[in-house]
Amino acid sequence: MEKECSAIIFEVNLDPLNPDLTERNFPASIPLSDNIVDYIFSGEIIEHFTNPSSMLQESFRLLKSGGSMIITTPNVTRIGNVFKLLVGRSNYDCLSPIGSQDPSDEWRRHFHEYGMREPADLVTAHGFRVVHRTHFVGRNTEMVVKSWKQRAIDLAKVPFYLFLHLKDALFIVADKP
Repeated sequence: MEKECSAIIFEVNLDPLNPDLTERNFPASIPLSDNIVDYIFSGEIIEHFTNPSSMLQESFRLLKSGGSMIITTPNVTRIGNVFKLLVGRSNYDCLSPIGSQDPSDEWRRHFHEYGMREPADLVTAHGFRVVHRTHFVGRNTEMVVKSWKQRAIDLAKVPFYLFLHLKDALFIVADKP
């Protein structure tokens, strides 16, 4: 990414209470000045934190007054989770207990999934003002080859999307006053 996009990448630990990350000895803050960033996009990240407070505090510190943070995250009340419960499966099958990860593995499962109110309350508690929030149907697996069974399940979900709280993901825009 550094070469392809001329991006500057900082390795930091924005989840310092997570024992899976403490041994990496990354700094707990991004080495940028306060109030320097216009926008922060937190796409499908917040659910991977044992506690998102550090990430939200760091985001608030970095954002300029009037700057915006956009958060997307899976919706715990999505219809796929309801289907799992109806057939006797847990909707927590993608959650991971703290301390269960291989420290050398960069992929981390979800520690928490949220309904709309929880992340909105979290950002508000950290000084942000929620200016927009909605549910949406995520299409992040469009390029994945799906079995006929998965395609049938996806088709069965469509009528339920009339109910906002059953859609796949949450979208929140919060501003720094």
